[in-house]
Amino acid sequence: MKKFNESLLKKSLPAIIIIALSVPAAFFLSYNLIKAHAKNTALREMAVIAELYKGQVCQFLEMTGRRAHDFASDGFIRTRLPKEIRVREVSVNNLSKYLTENKITLDESIKTIHILSMEGRVVASTDNSEIGKDLSKETFFVKGKEAITLVENPAGHDGLPELAVSAPIFNMRCRLGEAKRTQQIGVLVNTIRLSELNKILSGEYHEERHSILPDKIRGKGIEVYLVNRDKRMITNSI
Repeated sequence: MKKFNESLLKKSLPAIIIIALSVPAAFFLSYNLIKAHAKNTALREMAVIAELYKGQVCQFLEMTGRRAHDFASDGFIRTRLPKEIRVREVSVNNLSKYLTENKITLDESIKTIHILSMEGRVVASTDNSEIGKDLSKETFFVKGKEAITLVENPAGHDGLPELAVSAPIFNMRCRLGEAKRTQQIGVLVNTIRLSELNKILSGEYHEERHSILPDKIRGKGIEVYLVNRDKRMITNSI
């Protein structure tokens, strides 16, 4: 009987060992599968959230470009600019007053508005101290002569980082019996503080402008910030 029990124990021992090893193996396998699933789910959610924020930022930047184009197409600006360019002395002119009273008040995200001649001289501005300055070497002026341009300016004229959105200004001329012809006469530049982008990423802008982001996404403790081509953060981090 004793030999029978020993034989039974020897036969059952491998099965016991296999069962003993399979339990933790199954546990770790299940754990890894659950962990991988949770990680993939979290990454998918993060990707969706990132796309939503990206949409908000792109929408804001597109809006700033349209605003610059609208301002550059203003009839008073296009007709008044050639007259102001002919005035050599630096002064607060009618065009500057027009920008202050009728343009910058339309968009609270705009900090200043400059109008530059084709030589890059500030002809009119909502900031009187900027009138007469030479900005011909600035990227926003050089590229703004060609098309609507958005340029990051790490140190704005007051030392704070900003975005410069520029658009070419054209003067419409029409002679009797001739088709209308366009001639570029200057560049309009709207400067916008980067803090406006911080509002978007922090949720403040969403609350003010009725965000497309679902309420459940806000307050999740997720940090979102923008990085430029030099891999530097251009918006605040928590």
